Amino acid sequence: METTFDKSKVGFSSVKVAKGRGFFTPSLTVTFEVENESSADVRLDRLIYNVDLQVDGWSPTLGSGTYLESVTIPNGKTTRVADEFRFDYETVRLIDNQMTDYRRNISWKIRVKGFFEGPSREAFESAVINFEGRPDAQQPPWTPYSTWKDWVQGWQKYGRPQPYEYIEKLVELERTLSTMVEQAKTEMRISLSEKTEQSLTRLVEEIKKTFRQERFEHEFLTTEPRGTDDNPLNKRIEEMITQSTKSLEIMTPRIDKYYGEMKKASERGVSIRIVVLPTSEARGERKKFKKSAVRDLKKVAEVSEIPILHARMVISDMQRALLTTADITQDGLVDQFNYGIYSSDPRLVGESIRYFQEVWKRRGQE
Repeated sequence: METTFDKSKVGFSSVKVAKGRGFFTPSLTVTFEVENESSADVRLDRLIYNVDLQVDGWSPTLGSGTYLESVTIPNGKTTRVADEFRFDYETVRLIDNQMTDYRRNISWKIRVKGFFEGPSREAFESAVINFEGRPDAQQPPWTPYSTWKDWVQGWQKYGRPQPYEYIEKLVELERTLSTMVEQAKTEMRISLSEKTEQSLTRLVEEIKKTFRQERFEHEFLTTEPRGTDDNPLNKRIEEMITQSTKSLEIMTPRIDKYYGEMKKASERGVSIRIVVLPTSEARGERKKFKKSAVRDLKKVAEVSEIPILHARMVISDMQRALLTTADITQDGLVDQFNYGIYSSDPRLVGESIRYFQEVWKRRGQE
């Protein structure tokens, strides 16, 4: 007797929120547990979710996200899926302004709905489920005060937009000048007191110091077909791979170069994600090298093969990005005219990471 498939037994059992990989813009990793208590395997097509939070009665809406990766959920099993939810630095500031007491914790409110495909390939939707953390009972999704402060410290160190330094100094300058004006009115004097003049001098020097801070790196790099590896673009790509300490994201349709250096990076703890064309589309004299490179890279990195890929980029430690016309191949980095734009500007790096994430989500869907 055939068991009837019950789609009402497919849904979500829990959700957790943690600090994401991104620094600029800041991100959270939202992890859902997808539960399938039905009698058959189902496929998650996508899920959509909204994120709100509550801190001591303050309850803003942060936005929504969409998870696009296709995942099979076996019957009777629960599978975890995670999505990067990004929000701007100004939102971090607003939230942190509410975290003024160690007894204040964040209760995340997540509303989620899934879109699935059943055993007969019929499409169906799950019920909308609301999850709300309870800090008093330490029930997820919630974030304690101390954890939030650690997150903010990391975001400030690695991803704080430089203009905020200038804005805060201007606010400080405005506050000081306003005080000076009030002092002048009160004392009925036109000249500044020695104390006020010293204060103004210190402030001006501090502003000058801020503007003298090291600028972000920007480089326009090129290759020329001279038959030598000694060109700016090739050297920069090699340096980004060999000097990465935490993470390496690479997008290149073809690859037959530096996979040995990537293996060494993996061995020293670097997390590597690579997006390439399928090896079945490898062409040219070095076709066999391209295939063997991808095969070897799958042993040390997460590799996604996407047939419609044309973009090329390298992101190192989520702090430096290189956007280029060159494949990471002997042809692209030695035997052709190519160029690349390299930068450590958090805005460019952040947008590059965001784009990589969007492409990465498409793996297995083409």
